[in-house]
Amino acid sequence: MKKPDYIKLVRWSDEDQCFIGSIPDLCGDCCDGESQKEVYLQLLDIEGGWIEAFDKEGKEYPPARVFPYKKLSAVAGCELQADKIRLSLGLTQTEFAEVLKVPVKTLRKWEQGETSPSGAAQSLLKIAAVKPELLLQAL
Repeated sequence: MKKPDYIKLVRWSDEDQCFIGSIPDLCGDCCDGESQKEVYLQLLDIEGGWIEAFDKEGKEYPPARVFPYKKLSAVAGCELQADKIRLSLGLTQTEFAEVLKVPVKTLRKWEQGETSPSGAAQSLLKIAAVKPELLLQAL
């Protein structure tokens, strides 16, 4: 049986003052820690434990979510529009800003054409447009 590739999310919680880890399609919020890397490593261990348990019991894995996105064609050579990329991923401004690690205010300015993303941000937008699953998993 092919092991599914579950989306792992790490987010900051102001309420808890720590990073929270989640595997939405497997167990939801399941760990926390002081750094994103620490939480992500915990998520890998937790996912491995669940997969091992399913294998041991001979159960099928829960289906891994496929994020509804539309690949944007001809990304190279065209202006990357943050709002279209965000909408194609089905994310709110707050969610997309968290994924890109930028303030929501900055994202809004990009979307309204007031400012342009830096070189690094443009690279992240290009990844989000072409391979969104990589961006969502890596960050």
